[in-house]
Amino acid sequence: MDHICAITGTLADDESPMTETGPLGWVKITIERQVPNPEYVQLQQLKASMVEQQFDMVKEQIPEGDPNAAAMVRLNVEFQIRAMFSALEAEMDQYVPQYEEAYISAPEADEDVLEVLNSIREALGLMDSMEERTEDEEDSEDPAGGEDT
Repeated sequence: MDHICAITGTLADDESPMTETGPLGWVKITIERQVPNPEYVQLQQLKASMVEQQFDMVKEQIPEGDPNAAAMVRLNVEFQIRAMFSALEAEMDQYVPQYEEAYISAPEADEDVLEVLNSIREALGLMDSMEERTEDEEDSEDPAGGEDT
C-alpha cells in the first residue's frame, strides 16, 4: 500500500521500515464515527411496510368508529411482525463504525509539516504539541536511545 502524506502529497520511501500504523515516524490519523447500519435501516423499513400491508388486510374487520379497536389490531400486527424478525434483529447492529484515515510524513523532517500538524492538534484540543528536535538534542543521545549524563 502506498502511503501519501496528506499535507505534502509526498509518497513514503519504499525502504522505510513499516509499522502497524504506517511508515516509521509517520503520523496516522484515524477518524471514527458511528453511522446507522444500512441493513438495519432497511429491515426497519421492511417491517413498517409489512405492518401496513397486514393492517390493510384486516382493516375492514374492525368495527367502524372504534379507534380503540383499530389501535389494538394495529398493535397486534406490529407484535406479529416484530416477532417474525426478532432473531435477525438481535444479531444485527443498529449502528456501524465508519473510518477515515490519513497519513502525515514524519513531522521532525519538515518544519511546515510540523507546523500544520501542531495546528491540527491544537484545533482538536490535543495535549502537547510535537516539537522539532534540534541537532543538540540528537547529538546528546547515546546509541541506546538514552540521554548522556
